[in-house]
Amino acid sequence: MFVGFDYGSANCAIGVMDKNNVRLLPLSADSKYLSSTLYALDRELIAEAVYQQMPQHLKADFAKMRGAQLSRAQQARRELDLDKDEQAVFVGSQAVKAYLDMPEEGFYVRSPKSFLGPADSETIKWRC
Repeated sequence: MFVGFDYGSANCAIGVMDKNNVRLLPLSADSKYLSSTLYALDRELIAEAVYQQMPQHLKADFAKMRGAQLSRAQQARRELDLDKDEQAVFVGSQAVKAYLDMPEEGFYVRSPKSFLGPADSETIKWRC
């Protein structure tokens, strides 16, 4: 099976090869595209969210490289009175909704890709 991931400036999409045709997978309830938006209750919680989604065999290296951010994320959770499993980072339409509900509370990014440098973009391309 071949899978392609498009991390676009406006939207993201995932396609799979299905009998010599590309079929887009649904990424939300009503769309095959996911808006390239991110909202976090605190900037440091983004590193924590990435860590939680990583395969187990990559976590130790990530924690070594981003240990300070992960510590600050724990501190941010305490300051925001968030439970350890409470969602604090949102993507797509959930990010837009969270931002509209709490615009002064968090960190909103439209087109996170635009914040990445060329080296970061290449890393994402090859690791996804």
